[in-house]
Amino acid sequence: MDQKPEPRPRGLSCARCRGSLQVYRTTKPTADLVVRYRRCKTCGTRTVSEERMIRTLPGPDDKVHVQI
Repeated sequence: MDQKPEPRPRGLSCARCRGSLQVYRTTKPTADLVVRYRRCKTCGTRTVSEERMIRTLPGPDDKVHVQI
């Protein structure tokens, strides 16, 4: 049976009117923190979100050595 891929996430929406938000400024105050400033395209409400890195996962080019 073919599985359909999951739809892409729609992103954040405005808490006031559920409109779409547009990032108008991004800062990186520390190595593990990104702060994004967003504005609603419909009503103009402004929001701020913080994205903090929890851990780094190995990528496709990283060699993982397992010893048994």
